[in-house]
Amino acid sequence: MKKIVVLFATFGFVQGALSQSFELFEGDNGNDIWMQVISTMNGGWVTCGSFDHEITERDSWVLKTDADGSVEWSTTFESPEEQILYDVFELPNGDLIAGGTSRQQGGGFVYDALFCRISDQGEIIDQVTLSTPYSVFVRSLKPISDEEFLAVGWQETETDGNEIIVYRLDQDLNVVSESAYGLGDSRGVDIISDGQSGWYVAGIDLLGGNEMASWIVYHIDEDLNVILSLEYPFTTLASVHSMYLDGNGFLIISGEDKDANNDWRAGIARIPLDFSQVSWLSTGLSNSSSAGVFTPNDWESGVLAGYGEHPETGQFLPFQYVFNTDLQWENDVEWLDLDEGQCSVRNIAVNNNKVAWVGHVYVVYPDNQGWLRVVDIPSTLEEAVMHQYQSLPYPNPTQGEITLRLKPGDTVDWFCSNGAKVTAAVVSKGNGRFNLSHLAPGLYRAQVQSGNSLTVYHRVVVQY
Repeated sequence: MKKIVVLFATFGFVQGALSQSFELFEGDNGNDIWMQVISTMNGGWVTCGSFDHEITERDSWVLKTDADGSVEWSTTFESPEEQILYDVFELPNGDLIAGGTSRQQGGGFVYDALFCRISDQGEIIDQVTLSTPYSVFVRSLKPISDEEFLAVGWQETETDGNEIIVYRLDQDLNVVSESAYGLGDSRGVDIISDGQSGWYVAGIDLLGGNEMASWIVYHIDEDLNVILSLEYPFTTLASVHSMYLDGNGFLIISGEDKDANNDWRAGIARIPLDFSQVSWLSTGLSNSSSAGVFTPNDWESGVLAGYGEHPETGQFLPFQYVFNTDLQWENDVEWLDLDEGQCSVRNIAVNNNKVAWVGHVYVVYPDNQGWLRVVDIPSTLEEAVMHQYQSLPYPNPTQGEITLRLKPGDTVDWFCSNGAKVTAAVVSKGNGRFNLSHLAPGLYRAQVQSGNSLTVYHRVVVQY
């Protein structure tokens, strides 16, 4: 029997009070987790994930609540092996489509893409797996229209690599078309609309093995053809969580990189839609992960949600961090309390003036319960006064000299296209002016370090 506990409380929020609407715990003594939450048309919430059916089995799981947190229904898809749902969306008639991964029965560790359709009353309408000789993993779904939707993830290849896979499916869970992209060991994590007929796809590539990774972003058209692509290499391992398209012409991507101690640390990147530069802002929080970004009501500031190891208690707790249009943290990180135990935050969702946090809590490892917290969003941040700071280089391309708009204390390093550092060959003339005439023609990267955590990268073309 699943156990449900609904609590009401209040706790602080950045620059204001945040009223908690409800908190829900659901699960038995097993690895019961929620991976995604969405808001429904009637103001309620839907979560999806998996729970332990038996010692060797995990069932996919979908649950729906009303706006007050009362459970309307809970549905599981019993599996003889292992299933987990990573994303879900609502159709206009109230039905739900969810997607994830299912391990092949008797197939060892080969996984299939999994898609399910559930009625608005929680009844299973259909369940489909896409079986191939190699594993396929689905992570994100987005509706195209009332009739079709997209799914993104990755699939193994014959050469022991991985490539990003995008499926186009209809409401009956039939594949209409598919396309694959990547650099050799690529994994797709999220897909969002470009506001017109195209899409942005984000993921990582691990050709650097266990030492380093690259973020990869594709802009694809309605036929799934690549319009523009970006590879952003980290000097450490890195991961992508999700994307957000803000109202100022930027992609905001949440994710993680690793620090000098090999600990994960959450952060965000801001990328203009022409992919001309990447600005990365780390939280500096050791053992932390991102859960998404929200900028409700057209705020000029945004909020990174996540979880991490509290520096004083050592417990893993939710946190939120406000950033402004300069891509700087507006205040100190705020940690959110739990009544007991620790948690992992997997995703967030915003509906009007409320934000939902979803994941799982654990009191005694490895027993987890699905966890959902819904809170009201304050309006105090709408009054914040922001200013735009750009350090865009000019002229670009350059025939030798170039200028960066720098703040006092900013430092600049230069790298060629293969990642080699060439700062010693660049002459600084002061006031943000640099002489690149000692560099061979080609593509270079200027790395601007502003403060302890903000790093901005610019692509610079040298031509003579």
